[in-house]
Amino acid sequence: MLLDVREPAVFDGGHAVGAVNVPLYTSMEAPKDNFDKLRSAYFALFGLRVPVRNEDFAAQVLKRVGRKDVPLILQCQTGGTLETATERKIRAPRMPAPVYKEFGAASRSLMVRDARCRPRQQR
Repeated sequence: MLLDVREPAVFDGGHAVGAVNVPLYTSMEAPKDNFDKLRSAYFALFGLRVPVRNEDFAAQVLKRVGRKDVPLILQCQTGGTLETATERKIRAPRMPAPVYKEFGAASRSLMVRDARCRPRQQR
């Protein structure tokens, strides 16, 4: 089964036939503290809403898929890789050396590791 983890508005704008949408992130409804207020103000400058991890992701996936043993192919907007920039022999633009050498190019589909929705561990 193809599981699309993009936001519903993006999914509705176009998706693969038969794909199921469960967003990994949702928009912050209301700031909970001063840090959230600051983040909201920053994102508002660019006309964006603050993304927050979908706390119900695992339950929503199970509800949409129906069983835990269904193999999933994960899809997001950008794609990514677990290979580090060093392994790919490239230099990531505008990133300090320790970052581009030690981490891959993260994407939402790579963050979904299992039904508990834990971020994938980097090598």
